[in-house]
Amino acid sequence: MRLMVTASILSTFAMPALAESVWVGGGSGAGMTRVAYLGRIGPLLPGQSLGDGWSHSVFADYVSYNYNSGAQGIQGTVKGIKFSVGREFRGDNGSLGLSLGVATSRTKLSPDDSGNTSPRSGLHPVSELIWQSKADATWRSGAYVQYVFGDRRNIANAFLGRRLSNGIAIGPQVSTNGDPNYRIYGLALALNGWKIGQLDMGIYVGAQHSESGDTHPEVGFSFSMYLQN
Repeated sequence: MRLMVTASILSTFAMPALAESVWVGGGSGAGMTRVAYLGRIGPLLPGQSLGDGWSHSVFADYVSYNYNSGAQGIQGTVKGIKFSVGREFRGDNGSLGLSLGVATSRTKLSPDDSGNTSPRSGLHPVSELIWQSKADATWRSGAYVQYVFGDRRNIANAFLGRRLSNGIAIGPQVSTNGDPNYRIYGLALALNGWKIGQLDMGIYVGAQHSESGDTHPEVGFSFSMYLQN
């Protein structure tokens, strides 16, 4: 699986040069939970522009977490790669993106948990929804929802913030992540639209609560970088 993830990341560099693309990444930490992801989004076909019709994306992600199964502590890691094709719909207030694709992942539990019925590895269809308001909106909003079929795993987060005079928006962010065996919830104060050169940054600080009853401080960040050849 490690070779698959590495090869998939390198394949994004090996693609024919696109007129434009967006790199997206981020990470977070809360207690023993760690999340990291990196991906590239580009037009589906040469000659197309981002936000004008169809697009494709390639993402790699890594999650490390722990939970209790009875009296036993379980350490879990998940490594995954996702490829999807989507379409963006622009309106007066923002843009809505819908995509379908496939995701492969490998879960390792140490020690193994026989009560955990989630697949340890596999290739599954995945659907996504992304909403992003216009950057100059007084109230800036964003949402991301992902569902992995077969794995029964989903991710959802939403942000609503008031845009300040410097272009940064500040407001609450809520999130949830998991499957029928284990789920976590997050609530944070987030800054959206912080510019550092070509990077468009977002940072948040809050708390994460798990079904096991643990609550930990959470810190995270995200970034996007638009590139045009």
